[in-house]
Amino acid sequence: MSLRETFTLPRILFFIVPLLFISACWGPAVCQYSHEKAVMKWPWVKGAIIEIHIKEERDDESFYFCGYIHYTYTVNKIKLKNNKYSPGQTVICKKKKNELKLFLKQFKLNQKISVFYNPKNPKKSYMHMPEGLSAAPY
Repeated sequence: MSLRETFTLPRILFFIVPLLFISACWGPAVCQYSHEKAVMKWPWVKGAIIEIHIKEERDDESFYFCGYIHYTYTVNKIKLKNNKYSPGQTVICKKKKNELKLFLKQFKLNQKISVFYNPKNPKKSYMHMPEGLSAAPY
């Protein structure tokens, strides 16, 4: 059997399509996990909340109320600002405005918070959510 007969298009596709499918499904999850694991080792500094506001957001099917928490922190004598509350999230959304207001009541202007930052790029940061708080949308 020649090499040309061994590697026919149907045989190649039979092996490549499942590999592409697995890569597409599992690749992002593996990358996200390794990123979150690395982020957990970032150093932290004290920061302060400087702004809290609610914005109405809409997509094709739903209407949400989203809360933004902006904060400042200082690394190497450089004052920085951000609004990420977790490694990949900058906003907290709820379907009911009252639920969002109730959640945001736990944060005050000038409140001191812990801010984790990337030592290689201190502009990348996120605030540590106080114990018992969950900002997951529902």
